[in-house]
Amino acid sequence: MTQRTCQVCGRSVPPGDGNCPFCGGERSGPFPVSRARFSTTPAIWWLLNGTVICLLLLNVIVLALPAQSVGQPAPRVQPTSVPVLKTFADVQGRVQIFATSDWSSDPAIIPESLLFIQHPAHDVGVVVFAEDKAAVASAFHKLGAYGAALRELLVNELQDGTQTPAVPLTVGGHPAVQSRIEASQDGTRVIFLHTVVDTPHTYYQIRAFTTAENFAIRQQELRDITASIRFPPRSK
Repeated sequence: MTQRTCQVCGRSVPPGDGNCPFCGGERSGPFPVSRARFSTTPAIWWLLNGTVICLLLLNVIVLALPAQSVGQPAPRVQPTSVPVLKTFADVQGRVQIFATSDWSSDPAIIPESLLFIQHPAHDVGVVVFAEDKAAVASAFHKLGAYGAALRELLVNELQDGTQTPAVPLTVGGHPAVQSRIEASQDGTRVIFLHTVVDTPHTYYQIRAFTTAENFAIRQQELRDITASIRFPPRSK
């Protein structure tokens, strides 16, 4: 018994003279049953051809990608450096100030100062002056009087200066008074966090300053740096 194949759908159909029972198309001439079991429809051919084309395109895309050299490590992203706490001290070791490492020290800017640190990018600075108590003992017997005289002197050096009442506090384990002074300097409004510290043999005047418009942002940083100041014991 022989089978026939449909001329339309290509399927093998049972013997007979009628049209294809699958698609209604005409039957072709007879061919052996052994060939019918290996026949492939056009739809399957299209599917196979499409799969092959997709694989070829994928291979082309993979080959086009840049290949990493064998043994070459992947590039690393360098971490952003974070400022760390740094100690600033005068040459005699009388004063220590703690600030982040993005601050710098340059005593030459204010030669008469004991220590000066600044952060130019943020328009902030801290300057420390020292005066032996014995040199002013006849005029100023108390911390309050000496602090008031220093504040008045600073206000008079500037233009349109104002000051707040002094507040007592402790800096480096020693009594101190602190006030806020605002004035104009070379046309710019500047605010000083002015602190005077009373140690056994020396008065220390600390001026932590920035521009008036920058003070709200940098105020806490200036207060923290002022509070961090230490006065190591002096060798006799």
